Parts: sequence; C-alpha cells; structure tokens
Amino acid sequence: MRKRLSLLLLCALFACYLPAGAQASTLRVAGITSSSKAYGAFVSAHSGVEVQATLNPFVRTNELLNALISGGFAYDVFTVSSASFDVGLLMDKGYCADLSAFPGVREAVEGMYPAFAGLVCRDGGIYGIPYGCSLSYLSYCPDAWAELGWGAEDVPDSFPEFLSLLERWIGQAQAGDTPPVVVFNSFAEELYGPSSYTYLLTGLLIDSQILQCSHAGEPLRFDTPEFRACLERCADIGQRLYALEPVPNLGQALFTRSGGMENLRYLVSLRLTEEQPTLIDTQISVAMAFVNTQEAALGAEFALTMLEANETGKAEAYLMQNAQPLEDPGYPDAVAYWEEQVAALSARLAQGDLAPTEQAEGEMNLERYQEILSGLRAGDGRYLISPETLEGYRACGDLLYVQPPHAFLSTNESDVNMRSLREQFASGLLPVDQFLRRLDQMAAMLEMENQ
Repeated sequence: MRKRLSLLLLCALFACYLPAGAQASTLRVAGITSSSKAYGAFVSAHSGVEVQATLNPFVRTNELLNALISGGFAYDVFTVSSASFDVGLLMDKGYCADLSAFPGVREAVEGMYPAFAGLVCRDGGIYGIPYGCSLSYLSYCPDAWAELGWGAEDVPDSFPEFLSLLERWIGQAQAGDTPPVVVFNSFAEELYGPSSYTYLLTGLLIDSQILQCSHAGEPLRFDTPEFRACLERCADIGQRLYALEPVPNLGQALFTRSGGMENLRYLVSLRLTEEQPTLIDTQISVAMAFVNTQEAALGAEFALTMLEANETGKAEAYLMQNAQPLEDPGYPDAVAYWEEQVAALSARLAQGDLAPTEQAEGEMNLERYQEILSGLRAGDGRYLISPETLEGYRACGDLLYVQPPHAFLSTNESDVNMRSLREQFASGLLPVDQFLRRLDQMAAMLEMENQ
C-alpha cells in the first residue's frame, strides 16, 4: 500500500511539470518489456501515455555510444547494467539528461549507498536512477566450519591467507579422520577433472586482480610479485585438491560463491595484499533519460517507477540506506494455514474412534504440524530480508564497489580467449611466465582498443 500511494503521489507531482492541455504523449523505453512490473505500474497511472517498450538492442558501451553519436538512438528512456555498460562514461560524455529537478529524484538517489549515488551524480546533477543490484563474493559455509571446529579467527582476510587455509585443510584431510567436507561442491560432474580446481582458483585470483586495479584506477596488469606468487600456489593447491577429491561434490562445502546479502556475515576477503581494501563486487541496473528527449519529466517518473516497482521487490533493501526489513507477503497465510491444520487434526484425534495405527500416525503428524507452527510463530519464514541480514548488509556498505566492465568482458571473443588461456594454464600446457605474459598482452591490447 505504501508503494502504491508513493507512485500515485509521484504521478500527481509530475503532472505539474506537463504543459496545460498537453496532448497524449509517447514514451519510448529501451531495456524492458511490456510484461514488467514497472511497465504495468506506469501505464496504469498514465492512461494518456503510450509506452513503447523494447529490450535493449545494444550489448556493450561502444554500440550504445555509436547510436547516440550517429543520431540513431530512438528512445526517451534506456536501462543498462553496469556489468556490460560503463555507466559513468555515458554520463560524462553528456548523453544523459539531468533529472535532479524532478519530484522524488534527489530524495531517492541521495538516500542510496554512496557507491550507487556517486555513480549517477555529477556536479549537483543526477543523471540516472539505480533500480537493481546484485553482489558477487566468496563466503565460507558455517556448518562445514563447525564440523572442523574452525571459528571466526580462521576466516581468511586476503587471497594468500585463503590459499594458506586450503593448504592447512589439505594437510588435515591427508592425515585422515575428517568429516565429509570438500572445498567447493558446485562442480559440473561431467566436466570435472584434474584441472578443475586450478581453473576455479585461477579465476578467483584474476577476478580479484581486476577488481583491485579498477578500484585503484590503475592499468590492469598481472605480472606483479603478489599475483605471480598466488598464481603459482593456485596451480600446486589445485592439483592437490583434485587428488583429495577425485569425485566431486561429495560433502559439505567449505566455501561458496554468493550473490545476495544473506551470506555477508560469512564474507571472505580476497584482496591480494593487506594494503588493499576488501571489496564486494557489485553490479547495478540504472534507468536514464536521453539528453535530447522531449519527455524528460515522464522519463524521470518512469525511472523512479523502475525503482518503486522493481521485479524482485528487494531493490530498495540493496540500494537504500534507510531500507526496512522485507516481510514475506505470504507469511500471514502460512501461519493461518498451519493453525487450521493443527486445530483440525487435534479435533479429529480427540474423537477417539481411530484405529490404533491411524491414531499413532495422526499424533505423529500433529507433533510435526505443531513444530512447523511453532517455528512460524517464532519468525521462521517471516522475512524475505530479515533485520539481522539487513544489518549485516549495512555494515558492509563501505565495501560495495561498482566497477566498469573490465577489458576481458569488452567482447565475447576476448572472454573466450581468457577462458582458453585459463584452461591451458590449469592443464599444465602453459607455464606461469607465458600465462602472465599472454594475460598482460591481452589486457594492454584491449585497453588500446577501448581508448
């Protein structure tokens, strides 16, 4: 109800920015479909506006820039993901309209975490509205750690410490008498082989180097003492882990790659040195209005609607600093359902006319129903994002970092080449020196192409 009232209020406020007696408008939007929640919410509030929605026809920043420069851009509003588009570059080149004067825009953006607000603000102007967010980080699995008797003091705080913990685990496992625990249990079994762990560890290391270079504003280079030392250890540790786990996924995982805020309390830092910051790789989706649009007011309102009526319902929790815990709308119905089940079964058992076996089975079911109901009443399943989870996310707010698309994802061909190089190194076909040289050559070449 609160969101619905908020949208209606915004509609009323934006009406003040439209000329009196204005004719029906057309708003052309790239990056959504007519089945999206934002489209439905906006159209229902604007019967006089025709919204033409289409998926984003552009894949990368350069394609979008070419359309903007050549005059071949036919949209009023467009949405992009920071995973594929350099959001800051689009704004710096002047292709995005300043939305700061329109109702609700400044309030929404200034209430976001600095990593998000800073990305779309320039010299007092606001050139886009973030409306979606996802995370990527490594976390440890507390149940598996408890099996090993490990605690918070064992959590790695850097990539070298992460590798040292893997070496410690290898020694512990080789000594025997360990619980059914593996390092990772998410391998594709049909593809698993002697190079799988080395390939995975090398990927984590490369991603960390890219993230740190981007954050520091430094050219991406791999042949550094810190990276080389970790890379050599990845090859050795990967082979030793495969020897311990010739069959994959047979046990609880020590580590997992997480994408939501739920596991942030178990965050593992993969910085390469103690001087580097711990970073959480963050991707956001942003709605922007084209600087030449004649429908800037409607464009700003549509961008706000993308935030208010986001697809998952969780965007505000990830983006807004003052977000509240998110309750599951189905929670009250679940409580009511199990209350009915407990009452009905209790009444049936109280009649005393069941056969002994049926009575015993009913009593067992009643005990199970009561346990489920007790858990629900205690809060189990009440929240999609609980107060504890949200508090943990807030504590990590300063670690969020939105990096521009890195060089190795600038083209599909370079991504394929990167995977090929990793596979050759992991398989022992490419020595460390050659692997590092090839990585640096690729990075330098792609940087020149992007410039």
